[in-house]
Amino acid sequence: MTCPRHVQAVSECASLIVCPYSESHHVSPAEFAMHMKQCRARYCTENAQRTATHQVQMIA
Repeated sequence: MTCPRHVQAVSECASLIVCPYSESHHVSPAEFAMHMKQCRARYCTENAQRTATHQVQMIA
């Protein structure tokens, strides 16, 4: 039997960790640290402009 969301078996899928930045990312424990580093960088880059809470005015 396979997991409906993945190609792996259900027992293998149960051991995967869900990424806190994207719930669609399911990562093995061995690859989780590297995934977090890459995903955090991508998440911060993509969301930096949308989450800004202030504007800087240029004084000429």
